[in-house]
Amino acid sequence: MTLKQAIKIVENHNKWRRDNNVPPKTKMGDVKKLGIALDVLLIVAKDYCKIHNMDRVEIEPKKRNGKNNRI
Repeated sequence: MTLKQAIKIVENHNKWRRDNNVPPKTKMGDVKKLGIALDVLLIVAKDYCKIHNMDRVEIEPKKRNGKNNRI
């Protein structure tokens, strides 16, 4: 699996997970592929942290409806 594929799978999973519609407008993805995608992203994140000597990442909260909400 490529890094781009892994990112797309996790993004689609989050769209499904955050879908408040009943029934959901988005379809749940394959959980086996999700697990593989997470493994790929963890490998990349760990390597990135080693290369850049990072132990902490600050994430800015997304703005929703003009307000900052914690993620």
